Amino acid sequence: MRYVNAGHNPPIIVRPRTQSCELFHLRAQAVPIGMYAEVQFEATQFQLAKGDIVVAYTDGITEVANPSGQLWGVERLESLLRSCSQMAPGEIVERILAEVSEFANDEPQHDDVTLVVMKVQEGCDI
Repeated sequence: MRYVNAGHNPPIIVRPRTQSCELFHLRAQAVPIGMYAEVQFEATQFQLAKGDIVVAYTDGITEVANPSGQLWGVERLESLLRSCSQMAPGEIVERILAEVSEFANDEPQHDDVTLVVMKVQEGCDI
């Protein structure tokens, strides 16, 4: 997979294994888009494997706050992804959104919530 991350939350690759999961963060290689007009962005590569799950999200997922002001955070997202590695992408989206909503406990949403989950299937040319 070739990608460019221009300062957004790094998408997470979940690589299920027999006893656990490996997580890879596709970190930004440049400053956030829009900071400087003349910045060049270069694509980076990551080798996907069959069964890998790609999770792209905005900070509206990880920065949801509960009534105490505590943020849901990347650690909770990572823990949840490890437990969802055998689920279908749609089920993972539903589970993340449910967990975030429960954590917020009716606190108002202050940011966009964008979430894309994809899984590399058998038969894909990778």
